[in-house]
Amino acid sequence: MEVVDVAAEGDVILTLQHSRLRVSSVILASASPVFKVMLGPVFLEGQDFRSAQYPKEVPLEDDSSAMTRLCFLLHHKRDPQDPTSHSISLLDDAEGLFALAVVEDKYGSIDAVRMAGDSLLSYFAYNSVSTFMATQALLYFIGTAYILEDQRQFALYTRRLIMDHAMRFSLITSHPALAALPHHFLRKFAPSK
Repeated sequence: MEVVDVAAEGDVILTLQHSRLRVSSVILASASPVFKVMLGPVFLEGQDFRSAQYPKEVPLEDDSSAMTRLCFLLHHKRDPQDPTSHSISLLDDAEGLFALAVVEDKYGSIDAVRMAGDSLLSYFAYNSVSTFMATQALLYFIGTAYILEDQRQFALYTRRLIMDHAMRFSLITSHPALAALPHHFLRKFAPSK
């Protein structure tokens, strides 16, 4: 599998199921407390010698696409999956954006890429104000806004769900994006017995 150079002089290669990413351990460690510990002296990944000429391979079990997006964001590079430069379907990118938020949360890097996350959520919110947005896409955006702690976007997307969709809310509680929300929030939508 070919290595994608996120950082051409990177000293770590993240090995994922569908990709290999050359990244800078310094950037990852400064943006993520999880990577800081993982690439520090306590774990094996941090103990071995690594350099641009001899990068250390670090296997990860994360979503390949989401981790690729995260690494590009952390390295301040243009994301090749940026929806503003590609024709990606709304639902596919809503699910991809949710997967990115999950990986950001897992590695504790939400603050490091907060502006980019807000920008991506806003891109979809304001470019589809006058058009109907599918329920599935809305649910992914709601889950993403919740994980990213973006109250404004969360309010916007939940309002659109309530105003634009006539459905029983008990049917949506099993959606994977809503698993991120606390149960007490979802109970508000369940019918009373």
